[in-house]
Amino acid sequence: MTADPDISAEWTALRRGLTAMLRPHVQDHMLDDLVKRIVAELVNGPGWRPPIKALPAVIRDARVRRALAAEDAP
Repeated sequence: MTADPDISAEWTALRRGLTAMLRPHVQDHMLDDLVKRIVAELVNGPGWRPPIKALPAVIRDARVRRALAAEDAP
């Protein structure tokens, strides 16, 4: 994807995180392909890029709560 080691590390972390989240719900033989498809179609395709610097936990957690609340809203 990129030669920049910081960005490459973030992409690797993203794929590992998705894999860990999906592992309990997806059969092992489908897991890697599903993660690749999610990254390609839903993350990389629209042009999202991971931040180079990690956010403080309080900001990250607030964003996660806000995103989940928006998904649950009617």
